[in-house]
Amino acid sequence: MKLYLEPKPSAMNGFCERTVATIYLNAVDLSSDGSIPASRPKTLSTERAYQWIGAGRSASRCKQSKNQYFIPQPGDDKRALEVVSLLASASEAASQGKSPPFPVSLEDRMGAEVLAFQRTHPEMLSPKTKIEIITDEKRALASLPLDEISFVGAASTADPNIVHSVDPQQAITVFVGGVWVVGLELQRGRLNQMRLLRQIPAPF
Repeated sequence: MKLYLEPKPSAMNGFCERTVATIYLNAVDLSSDGSIPASRPKTLSTERAYQWIGAGRSASRCKQSKNQYFIPQPGDDKRALEVVSLLASASEAASQGKSPPFPVSLEDRMGAEVLAFQRTHPEMLSPKTKIEIITDEKRALASLPLDEISFVGAASTADPNIVHSVDPQQAITVFVGGVWVVGLELQRGRLNQMRLLRQIPAPF
């Protein structure tokens, strides 16, 4: 059983946070009348979940937002939040027309696959449906819905892992908006390389 506590502004600027409590109950046997008796808690653990809302945004945004929260890997809260902040800064700069000071590559598998599906099954999609293959790295970076991050962690634990870093300890993966995979390589606390992949999410 999971309990989600009320979100509040995080000490790290630009984030909301909330505590997620996981309760495991002792196993019980059915009563003679077929009912399920009450069970006592066996263990309780808590984790802290975060959501990016943007630097300088009102604290009231934490209670208003219904978007995705992410839970960093154990002991990695500080680095996860710093990585998201770096990604947000790069996305904001891209939205202002500035090119990132590091290489960015882009692969849009989703656009290609949906276009292929449309060609073979034109009756399945509305003619008004806008389908395109995104090829502009700056545009893709600027459009990332960073308030919908679901995962931030070591690239070696992510599937897919699209980061090919010399130092695996500096390779980070971020899942954004259900369809974006962002692979990052850090160097001395800064972004050194970025790979963007848009793909149709797995059906689970």
